[in-house]
Amino acid sequence: MSRASNVRRPTGPDFWTRELIRLRFAGRCCRCGKDGWTIQHRTPRALGGTKDPAINAPSNLLWVCGDGTRGCHGHMESHRTESYEKGWLVRHGTSPEAVAVHLWDGRRVLLDNTGNWSHAGSPRHP
Repeated sequence: MSRASNVRRPTGPDFWTRELIRLRFAGRCCRCGKDGWTIQHRTPRALGGTKDPAINAPSNLLWVCGDGTRGCHGHMESHRTESYEKGWLVRHGTSPEAVAVHLWDGRRVLLDNTGNWSHAGSPRHP
């Protein structure tokens, strides 16, 4: 194995995008409202990450507490059906800007790529 293959390629958002997401959610976890500290990718990056720059677009990023196995980040990863229903995860091929996110305080919002959001209204029931 070559030395270069041991070096991890950065696959997450840059510092300024992380700050934008933290500020969008006022530092609070979008699921529970407590202090957050990590980024959740709504469209999963897949093992090893991806080179697609859209994966780190602000509409695809949430501010959450925990990591991939604990806290709300872990909950989102281990309860995928609920996460897709609540917009915390988005299926590949679907624009994250078109999928509403359920926030901890009951609001449903659409995220854009400028760091803003708009209210999505109440959920539709059949």
